[in-house]
Amino acid sequence: MGTHRTAVCRLRRPQQCSSPTCVLLASLLCLAAVRAASIGVGQAARQSRYFLLPGNPYNAKCLDGSPPAYQYRPGYGAASQSWHIHLPGGGWCSSLEKCLERANTKLGSTRGLQRLAGGVPTGQSASRSSSRASNDNGDPDAPPRGITSPDAATNPVFHNWHLVRPVYCDGGGFAGRAGYRAAANGSAGAGVHLDGWRVIHAILADLRANRGMTAPARIVLSGSSAGGQAVVTLCDLMPLLFPRALVKCIMDAGLFVDAEDRTNRRAFAAMVRATVGLHQMRINWQCSQAIPPPNQWRCFFPHQALRHVASPVLVVNSLFDYRALMLGNQLPANQARATACLQQIAREGGTDLLKSIKTQRWRQEPSALAEIQTGGVLTGGGYRGGDLGNRLTSTVEEGDSPGSGAGRRKEAKGAAGGSGEKGMRGTGGVEAAAARSVCDPAEHRAVLNVAWQMIQYTDAAHLELGPTVSTFVTPAIAHCALTSPKWDSLTDKGVTLRDAVTRWYRRPL
Repeated sequence: MGTHRTAVCRLRRPQQCSSPTCVLLASLLCLAAVRAASIGVGQAARQSRYFLLPGNPYNAKCLDGSPPAYQYRPGYGAASQSWHIHLPGGGWCSSLEKCLERANTKLGSTRGLQRLAGGVPTGQSASRSSSRASNDNGDPDAPPRGITSPDAATNPVFHNWHLVRPVYCDGGGFAGRAGYRAAANGSAGAGVHLDGWRVIHAILADLRANRGMTAPARIVLSGSSAGGQAVVTLCDLMPLLFPRALVKCIMDAGLFVDAEDRTNRRAFAAMVRATVGLHQMRINWQCSQAIPPPNQWRCFFPHQALRHVASPVLVVNSLFDYRALMLGNQLPANQARATACLQQIAREGGTDLLKSIKTQRWRQEPSALAEIQTGGVLTGGGYRGGDLGNRLTSTVEEGDSPGSGAGRRKEAKGAAGGSGEKGMRGTGGVEAAAARSVCDPAEHRAVLNVAWQMIQYTDAAHLELGPTVSTFVTPAIAHCALTSPKWDSLTDKGVTLRDAVTRWYRRPL
């Protein structure tokens, strides 16, 4: 390579350049050009690619029978033996009918990916720039952000690791083992494949056989939303398959709780039970031994299963995860109204909101709940806007909130009736707040109940989640914070999520 560089420089050196200084400068410029070209080649080699797995040894299939797939971005440099596997979200399907509907979407099929790639033959791949990689909303054209970003400034620990992102197409959190289920009406060819457990094994086997994941030194398994819940099931699988690797796991937006909804029912728990049964989901074995039958399905909930996970786990969650609250029916399934309701609670609770949740005054005294309906503070003493209210008002996860940018924040504020102390004081302030309320008392109570349970689970003093678990719980209204461009601004106790992940990862076992 050195001889080639010298020859190129000699060819390009101007005839009039004969002095030693001129020759040296020309050589340095030439070497810089060669280096820039080699960097370009290296960047091209590090593009993200989708790999489809038809004919895989596990006979694993997506819901509609299409082959499993994953996105892969090669690692480099000092991280050549470091692997980051990130499981995307997308909920679950809890009945055969819902799974059949899901099979016709990007959350149940990879046929759209094949069309995107122009049809990927067996053993071949589709190259896509890493700047246009998949994200947790299932959009294959969304850029990688947060912990999946290839930018060293944004993602100081994992930017140069091998990145693997399985396509979530099984509807059972990568844990289903039921196999093919025919439709109840007996229609020819109508059925779904509930193969999540086989899907993840097929992907890991292909990584070992074809991507060089034979002897990884480090593995971080992370996931967001439904993918975060799947981390609980799969975390201890990694050391079994790769016994020499240092394994750590991050569960983001996956701390789903078994709480009453705004109608005083537990609809989410009923959905979980149906999902576990339909897919015959693999759950944590130690947890299943600790809970007597027929309630082993409760091991789906992270607060039940995490205490049985041996590998280190970082739990990242928002106290006010609007997606989870909508899914649990604590808030209505209207995103604009749900986020506006949370912003209203944040402003009206002000700086005393977290303290109020912890002391449960809102549970013990009905008058306390009435206070927040009229602009008062949960702990009494009149309205105080405070920093917490301001942060909650302005922090909403990207891509999942009404509108975009400054207009999105303005829309969210307007829907909830302003922010901070301004406009809440003076003549008619209380009446005005009540008039523009977007939350009813049942929604307030349900939201605060979920937040209270989450604090119970994540408070270090309670150790509800087990000794191997660390937590980062932000009071911001957020969902999938780990892959958010704001992960360097979301905070818990004054520490940003990016810094918390860096410190946690570098902490010795």
